Amino acid sequence: MADLTMAEQASTPSTPASGSWRLYFKSDGAHYLDDAGAEIGPLGEAVAPPSVQEGRLSLSSTESVPTSDQTAKTSIYLLPHRGRRISLFNGTTWALYDLGATGVTLAPTLGASTVYDVFAYASGSTVTLEILAWSSGTARATALVAQDGILSKTGALTRRYIGTIYTNGSSQLTDAERARFVWNKDNRVDYVDWGHDGTSSWTEAGNGTFSAINSGDAAWKHEFVIGLDEEPMEASAHLTFDDAGIGTFVVALDSATTYDRTAAVWFRFGGSGTGAEFMGETKWAGRPGIGVHYLQGISTSDTYTITFFGDGAGTHTSQSGMFSRGQR
Repeated sequence: MADLTMAEQASTPSTPASGSWRLYFKSDGAHYLDDAGAEIGPLGEAVAPPSVQEGRLSLSSTESVPTSDQTAKTSIYLLPHRGRRISLFNGTTWALYDLGATGVTLAPTLGASTVYDVFAYASGSTVTLEILAWSSGTARATALVAQDGILSKTGALTRRYIGTIYTNGSSQLTDAERARFVWNKDNRVDYVDWGHDGTSSWTEAGNGTFSAINSGDAAWKHEFVIGLDEEPMEASAHLTFDDAGIGTFVVALDSATTYDRTAAVWFRFGGSGTGAEFMGETKWAGRPGIGVHYLQGISTSDTYTITFFGDGAGTHTSQSGMFSRGQR
């Protein structure tokens, strides 16, 4: 079959007759013109746009944004989300690749309590994933570097940065309420996590030293990993107590004993000894930085014994707990 050669058009040609289409080429690729004069194109580009990345990292094999808690996982998936395309660098130029209808799967060997970056690259015509461990919970061993504005692995620019994950002490992956350990570079979504303290009540006879609320009940600790320090997070704690003494509670970052006064609004209460019950609220907002972190509700009281209420065994109209908001 002989080659078909068509002259490049400097401008849009005239509108074709009714019921017809016109195919032509400009300097940026192929175009169509319909019988209403609407131009469609370019249909292809010599160089793929580097910015294209339509997938999301997920611990679900079928949902790009899981609708249920994902726990004890050992595989990670890059699933179609806003489409199936991803642009990858081959060392010279960028090209578009198809993630496929079911995405790309990686079942790596994982260490315990380790942060990893996830990269995508082309192996022939196939999109492939790989991971690289950080040197600590808050520092990369290998820095990210921009190639045409796209973050990639230093020394291996064909590896496009996709996101960051963190393993628990059992070398497993989690993306669940109060444990957000999958973070996407692109196509992030908001989450709001709640922790409701189901304890009827507990007491605290303080000594002025902060500690985790209710002896470290899970409701008051929210954990997460962040790959890039690009947006702030926020948290709020709500606690019901009696007025038997004086105390303070607050949300702290990465600590159960101290807090940052520049990032948190703390609540201090003083009792009259009448037996009345009150609910207070404290807030935290800030940029935690990259790596694995946690937000912790902490409290202290004076020498009096104060009673705190979780759900009050259903006898109270308030519910104590903590919420956090971020992106994954």
